[in-house]
Amino acid sequence: MKLDLVKMRVRRAELGLSQTEAAEMAGISQTHYSFIEQGKRVPRLDDLSGIASALGLTAKNLLLESEENPTMPRPKKQPAPGRKKGWLAKFLG
Repeated sequence: MKLDLVKMRVRRAELGLSQTEAAEMAGISQTHYSFIEQGKRVPRLDDLSGIASALGLTAKNLLLESEENPTMPRPKKQPAPGRKKGWLAKFLG
C-alpha cells in the first residue's frame, strides 16, 4: 500500500492544520502522523481511515493508483563502510 504523500501534505495545508492538529483529529500521536507523512511508516488501516477523515478525504483518495511513488524514491543500498566483500562477490569478480 503506497500513500500519496504529496496529497496528504497539500490537503493538510489547504485546511490550515498543523501536524499536531491533524494527528489529534485522526486519533494518533503527532510523531506517528509525522512519520506517516514522511513515508517512514505505513499506517494501519484504522489509522489511515482516521487520517483520511481528518483531512476530509476517503482512504482510497490517499492511496496511489500505481505502485510507484515519485515523491519517495527508494534509497540505494550502500555497503557498510569498511565491510569486506563476501566470498561470492570475490568469486564472481
